[in-house]
Amino acid sequence: MGWSFGGYMVNWLQATTTRYKCFASMMGLYNLKSFYGTTEELWFPEWDLKGTPWNSALYTVDSPSEHVKNSLLPL
Repeated sequence: MGWSFGGYMVNWLQATTTRYKCFASMMGLYNLKSFYGTTEELWFPEWDLKGTPWNSALYTVDSPSEHVKNSLLPL
């Protein structure tokens, strides 16, 4: 179970591992591209993800929504 950044990590794990039987995500980021622009502190995603969604591949690579097709577990 995770909240905020922990929720993001739960979303990431759910799409990238089969080690656990189920997950509970609360208030975690799921789609990093849609997250951009929803925070008043734009420097956070621009710093952490090395730019904007239009010029940084990290928004795709690090976004749980891009890996959900690999998941076999309930969330």
